[in-house]
Amino acid sequence: MVDKTFYQAAAAEVAGGVVDQALWIKVTADMAGSDKVTRQAKYIQLRAQELAGENLKLRAKSWLPRTKWQWFFYAVGASGAAYVAGIVAQANAADAATSITAFVVVLASALALPLWASRHY
Repeated sequence: MVDKTFYQAAAAEVAGGVVDQALWIKVTADMAGSDKVTRQAKYIQLRAQELAGENLKLRAKSWLPRTKWQWFFYAVGASGAAYVAGIVAQANAADAATSITAFVVVLASALALPLWASRHY
């Protein structure tokens, strides 16, 4: 489902008179004979979908580019978390509290180190 903010942005474009001309021509061609309000509603719907798609592409692009150090810290954190999870699975009740504490520390490191690396490398 398309977020309300994209509908608001598309409606603001229409209200401001700044529309995507290609999309407006498509809507006019597809809805020949319809009144202006109906065409505007269709434009807002299609434009909101476009804006949501653009936003998704931008979010995907912003996540992928990582430095080699960030990927290294992700790998170290993930392998440490997997190791500690294995210890927890095999541990008896007395060792479980220590293992869980170690797991939390490793997990926090796995999340914090890439953020630190993004600012320093």
